[in-house]
Amino acid sequence: MLANNGHEVTVFVYDKASKDTVIKSDSYRIVRFSPNQTFTKGYLGYSTQISYEYATVIKRYIEKEGAPDIIESQEYLGIAYYLLQFKWLGYEWIKNVPVVITAHSPAFLYLPHNHISTYKYPLFWIGEMERFCLQAADFVISPTQFLLDQINKDISINAPASVLANPFKPAISKEIVPEMGFSEEIVLLGKLSAQKGTFITLKNMEEAWKTRPNITLRLIGDQKIVYHPLGKTMADIVKSRYAQQISTGQLVLDAKIPPTQFIRKIGKAAMVIVPSTIDNLPYVVLEMMAMGKIVLASKQGGQSEIITHGMNGFLFDHEVEGDFIKQVLYIMTLADDQKRQIIENAQQLIHSRYSPTEIYRKKIRLLSQVKERQHLSTVFPLIRSKGEVVNYSGDEEKKGLLSIIITFYNSGEYLDGVLKNLSQVDYKEVEIIIVDDGSTDSDSLRRLAALIPGDTLKIIRHSNRGLAASRNEGARIAKGEFIAFLDADDLVKPDYYSKAISVLKKFRNIQFVGAWTRYFGKSNGIWPTFNPEPPIILYHNTINSAGIVFRRSAYLLSNGNDEQMPVKGLEDYDMIISMISNNMYGVVLPEALFEYRVRYNSMVRGITDYQKQLLTEYIRSKHQIIYSKYGVELLNLISQNGQSFKIDNPSLDYDFADKIPFGGKLAIRAASFVKRNKFLRPIAYKIYRLFN
Repeated sequence: MLANNGHEVTVFVYDKASKDTVIKSDSYRIVRFSPNQTFTKGYLGYSTQISYEYATVIKRYIEKEGAPDIIESQEYLGIAYYLLQFKWLGYEWIKNVPVVITAHSPAFLYLPHNHISTYKYPLFWIGEMERFCLQAADFVISPTQFLLDQINKDISINAPASVLANPFKPAISKEIVPEMGFSEEIVLLGKLSAQKGTFITLKNMEEAWKTRPNITLRLIGDQKIVYHPLGKTMADIVKSRYAQQISTGQLVLDAKIPPTQFIRKIGKAAMVIVPSTIDNLPYVVLEMMAMGKIVLASKQGGQSEIITHGMNGFLFDHEVEGDFIKQVLYIMTLADDQKRQIIENAQQLIHSRYSPTEIYRKKIRLLSQVKERQHLSTVFPLIRSKGEVVNYSGDEEKKGLLSIIITFYNSGEYLDGVLKNLSQVDYKEVEIIIVDDGSTDSDSLRRLAALIPGDTLKIIRHSNRGLAASRNEGARIAKGEFIAFLDADDLVKPDYYSKAISVLKKFRNIQFVGAWTRYFGKSNGIWPTFNPEPPIILYHNTINSAGIVFRRSAYLLSNGNDEQMPVKGLEDYDMIISMISNNMYGVVLPEALFEYRVRYNSMVRGITDYQKQLLTEYIRSKHQIIYSKYGVELLNLISQNGQSFKIDNPSLDYDFADKIPFGGKLAIRAASFVKRNKFLRPIAYKIYRLFN
């Protein structure tokens, strides 16, 4: 549609079988790219990795060719999540490009209608990515008011939004649609699933067959969808439950067919039914109305905005008992001239309201408005909260100054390394504060004594009081507007602090910034962290809380690290919960800018599972108000995914990994590999059926 009106259009499509191919036409091109270019599949779940790959490929094209006028994406599975994260976090290549989200079918709305728990990882996280896309868009287009209303029941969308249908061009011209007869056959055209109304329709037909046994129900569509509560395909379930009706011919199951076969397969059907329990703008309604079929659709979806009951089709209400059968029987009593009038009305509607010409006229006006809007927001788009704007008038702070607080205890062997590392950071307004927590090691004391304090280096010593006390002491004496904690054995990338402070300066509702973590020393790998928002952050940590950059005033207002925890450990995680409890939010830079040294004798590795449970109980009891607010969500997350201290990455499929005969991270990688491979997925399903 856009290309036909003179616009240059590039469509990006991930293709696991492709090694970056470009299909060009006069005014559009299709870029098929391999979703394995960044090596993030080693630590990101499948859908999350796909989102990161989209952002990476688009970045490469923008840097090569320049920025487009507009980027448009769907919200489904969060494919624009990282694109929007990079945009809002101020990355140069994308920060000034308007991003429009056209709502499609959010998993967080649709999965419950397929009787799938949205709290199981990674599904809950995918829902959070979708929600962020809707919140962070410059503009949201919804094909129907129904979908927009359903989304707003879940979250209140921050972005401006408008209803605009997708364009539709009939595959068959209404002038060549043949004259069609009428029978007692009903066709349900679409994949077999609970959401598409398969189960509820069959239940209704059981009643209809009691009085009208000659009615035939033909199901045409993909039969391989797995119904998760039973772990079986929809075809297996339907064939088992309705074997008798299949044998008598009352029920017919046909595989999915292309549009070119519609006339041959369903030309003489009395009606096509669309009994979805939720839907956006189902194209089958547009296709069938344009083709000259009478359509009976549920009111539970955007299809109710297409059909005017009795005028160009028919509607029934799932919530009204017997309404489906009532409408089916009524349609079958219509005279031929009544049917033909309804068909004519339907075809006229589709060819006028949904034509590419009409939709283009409306869409280009919307896109022009989006392009003209200057993005000047100083409020970062959080999913469920606006976040607090901190106005603190405490100790005198030097605006723009970063105070880096190094917590030090017998860490002499790492001191030269961390100071050299900090000398390379590209943010220059820095003071370094070393807080010695009562070191006893002679080498450590000697190295500290060799340092010369001054305006940009302070050394504080106190008796051994623990990590929390050292951080708090450093924060109290710091003069910077911003503070960053750094253990003496950890490191940062040169641009970490400058990028973090840029975010803090821009957004009044953001009080701390973290980044992905790269492990080194006795281990390697990357921990991809995520914006710490409830309910996930209340379930487990999602940010490199030991090495983030704070707005100092917000840290002090939240009372700093807890020095009274029952055992040492998780002080930094508790700090994050304290800030969230006070409506002070943070974000994550989606790149590995923080480097965490893994040591066998580190404090974190010494914490037992029992101690982690004890600390988790302490944190939840301490912050009862916010935990109570999200109590139901947290109970569901724990029920579906297990104990929180065993989870640190919501994008991974821990449940699938648990079913692999070997455990640990290798199982998670194996699970990820199977889910990415279209040949292994059906084999895995058969194995699953054997053991479940």
